[in-house]
Amino acid sequence: MPVNSGREVVVKVSTDNANHVYDSADWITIGQQRGGSAERTTEVADATHKGTVGSWATSISTRRGWSLSVDGVLDVADQGWALIYAAWNSVDSEWFLLNGATMTGVSLPEPSVVASGTAFITSLSFDFPEADIVSYSAELQGTGALATPAE
Repeated sequence: MPVNSGREVVVKVSTDNANHVYDSADWITIGQQRGGSAERTTEVADATHKGTVGSWATSISTRRGWSLSVDGVLDVADQGWALIYAAWNSVDSEWFLLNGATMTGVSLPEPSVVASGTAFITSLSFDFPEADIVSYSAELQGTGALATPAE
């Protein structure tokens, strides 16, 4: 069973929304990342009716969605951080990339792209603990398809 290190996976942001080629130099890593997550969702609708056999509910899928979250040490001079902050300020969507060596057992050449898509920054939080460093967290809500090179 392949084991994946979370250390190998980072979130990047495009500096050029017109060009989102995976191997382009237009992708900037959001600096000082400590953690992150990716979620794919499916909405379902209840399709159960009086003629349904047995007492089991029946559902159908209606639409899919995705989101990313990233957190780390706040470095306001970091170019990736500046891009997501500007996108949040302008209420604009940006292209994001989840980049890593392996994920879910699929080995891809280094450096590899796990997925990319356009997202809105729905939450941008800061933490100012007294006895620790200043950190950030960002929630990204996908809009449109999440693309992967294998799909």
